[in-house]
Amino acid sequence: MPLLEVKDLHTCFKTRRGIVHAVNGVSFSLELGKTLALVGESGSGKSVSAMSILRLLDSNGYIESGGIYFDDGERRVDLTALAPDKMRAIRGNQISVIFQEPMTALNPVFSIEKQLREPFEIHRSMKKKQARAAAETMLESVHIQNPKRVLKGYPHQLSGGMRQRVMISMALSCRPRILIADEPTTALDVSVQSQILSLMKELQAENDTAILFITHDLGVVGEMADDVAVMYCGQVVERVPVPVLFQKHGYSHPYTEGLLRSAPSAKRAGKRLESIPGSVPTPFALPKGCKFSPRCPYCTQKCVEEEPALFAVPSEKGVYQHAIRCFYPKKEERKSARHRQITLDQES
Repeated sequence: MPLLEVKDLHTCFKTRRGIVHAVNGVSFSLELGKTLALVGESGSGKSVSAMSILRLLDSNGYIESGGIYFDDGERRVDLTALAPDKMRAIRGNQISVIFQEPMTALNPVFSIEKQLREPFEIHRSMKKKQARAAAETMLESVHIQNPKRVLKGYPHQLSGGMRQRVMISMALSCRPRILIADEPTTALDVSVQSQILSLMKELQAENDTAILFITHDLGVVGEMADDVAVMYCGQVVERVPVPVLFQKHGYSHPYTEGLLRSAPSAKRAGKRLESIPGSVPTPFALPKGCKFSPRCPYCTQKCVEEEPALFAVPSEKGVYQHAIRCFYPKKEERKSARHRQITLDQES
């Protein structure tokens, strides 16, 4: 049984222009000690899926349907049906989050000590002195020198890398079973990014923490994740183990193919990077059929009129670990001369 299982999740937002369906039938699972990466362009539904798990949606957001099942160590609970007080007991305790921008996630008017003490005081019922000592230990665990001095400081007095380390120590303070990392290295330079990723892997190995890693950087995926869920327009369009993603394989989604071609690599050194034509459609005017059809070079009339289901790719061992939301998941088929005869001219 997986530690976390998201089943057919639909998350919506009420706006002046109508209802926005930000997440449309997303399903994935997360195992203890493993890392699942959610990948896709901005607006694909990655962060909304994660915030749905934590029930931290904006006031106009709500979970319309679906289930989010979590093994809390004693029983399997549906997080979508939990009362607010019970959800608060899980949030920050058994499921924690590292936000994308630590400068906005940390409260600028409170000291680092006050903010780091809070998880210990709330979830571990520690007294102030105990919580301060525990906070100092956590800062040491993320390799921050002179933690006593850092505890007395405020977020604006720290560098980006230091703030991110503080966020990691806060998220891991109660040794959560699941850590959600929402693009934790986006605002950092390359050298600091490498340090933060190494630190996360080190702490994961120590605590056997499951990580849901949200990113748009496929290079980071290859370094961090065990499995990948590629998202587009609020849907998972491909679920694939990392070794399969980065090796030659007979099956893939055209969107995943485009993402891989647009990423720099040693093989493409000196060559111009390709880009996926067009842009993500507005949520108020989503295509009727396949959501990627307006940008897909292999689009046919069937793609325009019908929405594909996830196709399970058979493996040699008979285990279906790879799934693709496409009518033409086989690369050989959609690149054939026969398929080119039914491909629509996207320029016209």
